[in-house]
Amino acid sequence: SRSEPINKRKRNVILVRSFTQAQMIDGENQLKNQQQVRLLSINICLSAPGGNLRYPAQLFLVVFSFVNIVVHAYCYYFYHLGIIANTIIALIVCFFVCPQLGLATAIPMTYLLPKYQEQYKKERCNLLLDYLKDYDVVVIQECTNIWYSAFYEDYIVKEASKIGFKYRATGPKRPRLPATIGNSGLVILSRFPIISHAHLIYKHQAWFDWYFVNRGALYARLKFDDGRIMHLAQTHLASGNEVLLQSLHVDNNTHNVITSDNSHGSKQIVEFVKFIRDNGVFSDDGSALKVVCGDFNCKPHKPEYEILSQLLNEGGLTDIFVEEWEPTFAAVDGNGVPYETLMTHWADLGKPKTLDYIFSSVPSTKRGVDRLASKDPSLLYQQVSDHSGLYAHFVV
Repeated sequence: SRSEPINKRKRNVILVRSFTQAQMIDGENQLKNQQQVRLLSINICLSAPGGNLRYPAQLFLVVFSFVNIVVHAYCYYFYHLGIIANTIIALIVCFFVCPQLGLATAIPMTYLLPKYQEQYKKERCNLLLDYLKDYDVVVIQECTNIWYSAFYEDYIVKEASKIGFKYRATGPKRPRLPATIGNSGLVILSRFPIISHAHLIYKHQAWFDWYFVNRGALYARLKFDDGRIMHLAQTHLASGNEVLLQSLHVDNNTHNVITSDNSHGSKQIVEFVKFIRDNGVFSDDGSALKVVCGDFNCKPHKPEYEILSQLLNEGGLTDIFVEEWEPTFAAVDGNGVPYETLMTHWADLGKPKTLDYIFSSVPSTKRGVDRLASKDPSLLYQQVSDHSGLYAHFVV
């Protein structure tokens, strides 16, 4: 299931710094005498009960309509309020009540739904845990706590601790207003001690995110046995308009809508870079390993990626896959057949994208895309997530 390290392709690079062959060879030589750090970054897609938010979204709309009608009728009958006052009161009530009622129904229904609708969440968590023996540091996105349930985060953290991942960093377990449903879903697991960590909720949230989830970033400072430090930061940026259109069953190819730029993500990138700079990722400590990774929801050479890579390059970090990118979402085999169909939206099937990246201050000695595939081809969940994982080995 794991691809071999990618062969280097010769292409021109604009605004992106790449490592020299001499640096790569030097990294291989250091491996003989120094400790190795094996890192995995994966968007695990545990966003909500049901399929890709569709099931709870449907419940939300039903509950919203019901509560709206009840509040309007109550205010009109008992208080004889006008339509404007009724609407304002109804919206305020719905803001706080609807998502909670909807998810109060969705969460227990998760255990009553067919497994394919529930998306085999616990089974996929166990599949991820099976792969963790190959890594020292695991960076997870979209391990989202929905409403007041942190079941999957707690389960992964507990089970991972049994196989050597004694240290972890997470954001707040509960969403912060104005979001009322999901937290940032960011988790870092480590075999090395985490001596400090910090979390950021972005001020700029996409209008289709701000009510539901806290997009943000997570930073951790790890300490190796010899006292040296690893600065590690991750994020899960907002999706672009393309994802929203697909969820609404709109074919972008037939509409005059600009979807190549992710303006929300671009603003979050600026916040993210400031956040990691403030936490020392851009420090002059040459002995420290510095890694930035995650689901950036942007494609190579798009404006958002160029902004991201340029800002990180200025801080001494380089995309370890530069010009060697492979699809990390909706990947297909040599015949164009999707590897994963359970979680991938139908509009994305057969349209592989590179959305996930790893930037570092030193060359990786080994890197690649790991599908984290199920070992039983008969199972309906073909891999851990609709995303593939990115792995990288570093010398420290």
